[in-house]
Amino acid sequence: MTVLNSTKSATSIKELSFMCAKSKFKDVKKWLGMENADWCYYNGSRQYQYCSYFGGVEICHNNEESGIRCVIDDYGFRAFEKDYNGDLRKLFETLINEEALSITKIVIANEDDKILNMKQITKDMECRNYVSSLWRNEIYTNPAAVIFGSPSSDVQIKFHDYSKAGTTDKKIVRIGIILKKEKAIGFIQRFLSGKSIDSLFRGVLSHYIRFVEPNGKNRNKGKWENRKYWSDLILGAESAYPRLEDHCRDYTITNLLNLIYSCRQGLKAYVEIVGEDCLLDLISNTNVNGKYYSVVAQWKGRLKYPASKQGDDKDIA
Repeated sequence: MTVLNSTKSATSIKELSFMCAKSKFKDVKKWLGMENADWCYYNGSRQYQYCSYFGGVEICHNNEESGIRCVIDDYGFRAFEKDYNGDLRKLFETLINEEALSITKIVIANEDDKILNMKQITKDMECRNYVSSLWRNEIYTNPAAVIFGSPSSDVQIKFHDYSKAGTTDKKIVRIGIILKKEKAIGFIQRFLSGKSIDSLFRGVLSHYIRFVEPNGKNRNKGKWENRKYWSDLILGAESAYPRLEDHCRDYTITNLLNLIYSCRQGLKAYVEIVGEDCLLDLISNTNVNGKYYSVVAQWKGRLKYPASKQGDDKDIA
């Protein structure tokens, strides 16, 4: 089940999905070591003519033509680990290095029966005893659940009561983290750099959420101490992202384009008033925030910056 050892409870990958415009059905089967598996075939959807399914792995494809979409669920990872090559690191290295491949989502989960209490988490949410950089935080009942982040965001974290009625007296809280696109890629790259999935999982939690102890003497919740259960949960956490995200701001090419797109009407009006030359002069005389150098370097790797400017990145890279 792609379970990583932990001194607390097991952290496992529950789902992975990716798309590739240049790979074929046979390529994905080879990556998974499932060339000889007994695949079931059925009609595809959208731009795919067929979908093939085996043991929790679904691959949509166009027969022998290029272009695939693959979803591996919890059962697929169990089969991958138990019955086939089971080399998770090798699989991730293949996906990261494959041309025209996009990792769209990864889901990681942990089932805790020692540290967390769903009633306490719900109460802290209701009393707003938490600090989070994720937007749209909600509470659900029957079964009890707390969700940080919206379904459309690149990061979503869920806590819910996973106790199985009638089978155990233990109270189990399941924590699920959904990472999409660049967040998913960043997580996998950190894993390939030598970090464990369990420590990275806790790193994502500590990066986006803090349940805190109320302090009537200070209104700034950012300075409140962590709840003991939260400190115990994130013990051993490793940062899942580069330090440039320490200030809850994503300096990526995608967000940069979104920022420009959101300002397009104002830019157009400005150009109509003063002309394109004035806009270009304004841009050329503006000092670039050092935090954007990593974005520029990503797309123009040959660029070299003066040492003084590189120094601006020391606390973010």
